[in-house]
Amino acid sequence: MSEMSSGTVREELDSLLGWWELAGVDLDYSTEAEGWLDKEDVKEAVRTAAAGHDNMQSAAVTKTATVQQKQGKIESQKVNLPVPPDAYPEFTRFWMENPQLSLPSGTGTRIAPHGPLKPRLMIISDMPDRDDLQTLFSGVSGKLLGRILTTAGIAQTDVYHASLLPEHSLENRLDASILQAYRSILNKHIALVAPQAVILLGNMPNSALTGNDLPKNRLNLQFINHETGNIPAASSFHPRTLMQRPGLKAKAWQDWQWLIESVKQ
Repeated sequence: MSEMSSGTVREELDSLLGWWELAGVDLDYSTEAEGWLDKEDVKEAVRTAAAGHDNMQSAAVTKTATVQQKQGKIESQKVNLPVPPDAYPEFTRFWMENPQLSLPSGTGTRIAPHGPLKPRLMIISDMPDRDDLQTLFSGVSGKLLGRILTTAGIAQTDVYHASLLPEHSLENRLDASILQAYRSILNKHIALVAPQAVILLGNMPNSALTGNDLPKNRLNLQFINHETGNIPAASSFHPRTLMQRPGLKAKAWQDWQWLIESVKQ
């Protein structure tokens, strides 16, 4: 990962100020980390969550009960998913259209990955957010992620966005057998994209790909083995977690700095 390019004095000052802001240090020396999103973004996230909470919760209970009645508990199911194609265009169609990839607890709306092939960084989240439209990180958490990337000196054109699951799950926790089934597809996805490095956002992709939880993987470089070689992988919190728990912002910024230094060429 290359260092941030030099620019005008104004740009350097803005970059330096951005660094401290993301580290949780502001002008009044508050010990509480400040928000990466402005007030309107936060209000939008709160309105979205509040408006959909009751309906989503009701749907989750109803759908989970139906699945359990017909198939038994999800935890006891053996999950078999189809083998993904070996070419990228066919893979994206498979990811977006194959009915066998639907989750018993899913919303039914597939969200597409996006970005260049052979990027400097592949960002892997657990699942699409409820407010993502058409592509990953197109909602409120994507605005936060964009600001993190800008402050870290990583261009959007150098980033590919992907997720472990193709749709948002109404359940926060999924059985290990489900994660393992999607792991094989994600490994194929990584091989086809061929990034220089990967960052795993949230606990679910960390658990699926490395067998470790997020706290154990933070600041501890992992390597993802796939058919074309090993790719270095760092770990951090998902932006939606940072929005819910802004006190973690300083740790998240530490993760991103560590990633840049660890894979710098």
